[in-house]
Amino acid sequence: MEPVAALQRIAYLLERAREPTYRVRAFRTAAATVGRASPTELADRAAAGTLEELAGIGKVTAAVITEAIAGDTPVYLRRLEATGGRPVAEGGAEIRMALRGDLHTHSNWSDGGSPIEEMARTARDLGHEYIALTDHSSRLRVANGLSADRLRKQLDIVAELNEELAPFRILTGIEVDINEDGSLDQDPELLDRLDVVVASVHSKLRMPSDEMTPRMVTAIANPRVDVLGHCTGRLITGARGTRPQSQFDPEIVFEACRRFGVAVEINSRPERLDPPKRLLRLAVEAGCMFVIDTDAHAPGQLDWQPYGCERAAACGVPVDRIINTRPADVLLEWPEKVA
Repeated sequence: MEPVAALQRIAYLLERAREPTYRVRAFRTAAATVGRASPTELADRAAAGTLEELAGIGKVTAAVITEAIAGDTPVYLRRLEATGGRPVAEGGAEIRMALRGDLHTHSNWSDGGSPIEEMARTARDLGHEYIALTDHSSRLRVANGLSADRLRKQLDIVAELNEELAPFRILTGIEVDINEDGSLDQDPELLDRLDVVVASVHSKLRMPSDEMTPRMVTAIANPRVDVLGHCTGRLITGARGTRPQSQFDPEIVFEACRRFGVAVEINSRPERLDPPKRLLRLAVEAGCMFVIDTDAHAPGQLDWQPYGCERAAACGVPVDRIINTRPADVLLEWPEKVA
């Protein structure tokens, strides 16, 4: 394995295992440094023990580089490969095999950590046929949300990348904020141009149920919305701490999703796992469509779909009601949509 590939693989596995960002960044920084150096310089420094003189190379990353140059699989990488995997329950494994893509991902255009191309290539290497790029809308300033002008520029870049990466496809999209009155935080004209619109509540999450329910239903009834993202907004673990579920009438909200052909997202992020199983079962009983997404903000997080697949299997979600088991062209027809 080449040194750059070894360092990048370690960073990926650390992301998948939810290790601290600083640790992931150390390996990505080292990979970038190695990528700029000549193979001769690297070999000479490895032999002389001077790799740590290069910016961004520390003791651990130097050892990885030295072992890779010697033709060995680095010990650090071997340990991660041996311990980083996790078995998937049988039903979840069947659903994961049926998935063709991921409809909720973020790049460094908003609060993600990697370029669009890196996210796309990682998804392709995982076996996906497509991903939807759904960076945040402008209201979420803490996440560097996209203004209309920035979104237009992103669409041009995605078009160029799709020519380069074909037949893999980046679907254009956005995670648009649901405003307090249920309107959407982006120009309608731009939303009409996108392949996938994920609508999520990010503000005033403790709003009373009799206000949150119509807020969500108004957004769901908007013909531009395709997916209801992480519906309760809960956080159950992680660096941001915990947050309780938003309160809304699930029977009304899920019936609106069924009526207007909006898929309920099964969010696979370990700190979200949203909706809770009780609500997921209600959505199944209501006849909703679903999508199993990672909400990935880094390449390694694109491998989190098994978490959502296990929950889908446990709650009896029919595979034929999971939107992202469809090929892209079929998915984009979105036959369930009601104008």
